[in-house]
Amino acid sequence: MFLNGYEIARSELNIELTKEEAAFHEEFQPWLQKKFGTSSSASWAKLIMLRCSDEAAGLQYFFQLLDEFQQQSQAIANQAVEV
Repeated sequence: MFLNGYEIARSELNIELTKEEAAFHEEFQPWLQKKFGTSSSASWAKLIMLRCSDEAAGLQYFFQLLDEFQQQSQAIANQAVEV
């Protein structure tokens, strides 16, 4: 998938990921596994595509999930600041 190629290219060019990019690569997969109730070792892209009829639907669903992930991550960060 495009995002994996982007990460590899940055790595090969010795360009560090941003904080947000690193968080995505570290946290999205476990979050998605929990959301879907699976412990599958399949990539997050594969987990999404297993629930979609085609790649266009998969891409649209990815962005819906990404929005949800980011909202939950922001809510958790806000709670941590309040404590």
